[in-house]
Amino acid sequence: MNDQFKNLAVYGTLKNGYSLDHYLMNTKFISDDKVEGRLYQSKFGTIPYLIEKKDGKYVDVELYSVDDVTFNIIKSMEEGAGYVTKEVKLKSGVMAYVFFYRGNFNYLKEIDKF
Repeated sequence: MNDQFKNLAVYGTLKNGYSLDHYLMNTKFISDDKVEGRLYQSKFGTIPYLIEKKDGKYVDVELYSVDDVTFNIIKSMEEGAGYVTKEVKLKSGVMAYVFFYRGNFNYLKEIDKF
């Protein structure tokens, strides 16, 4: 069986050292990179929300190579929480999947980093 691998760029609780990093435990870290968009946070400050905006501002991400099973588990979790999956070009030129928030972000505050 030939496993398929995808590039996945993460920016919040999936990053190394954060609460959901165990989902990426058996994946390959490729590099740090950036994705165009804006980062927001709730008033509780525990979950970041990436909003897709094409305005020249970038958010730091970690880029991983993940197998289909891992990708689909994470995708299901993120989409269940109001995110959509989109393949985009990172600042380095690499194509990667990113989870963008599609809910109401008017009550969130913009932040520079998570």
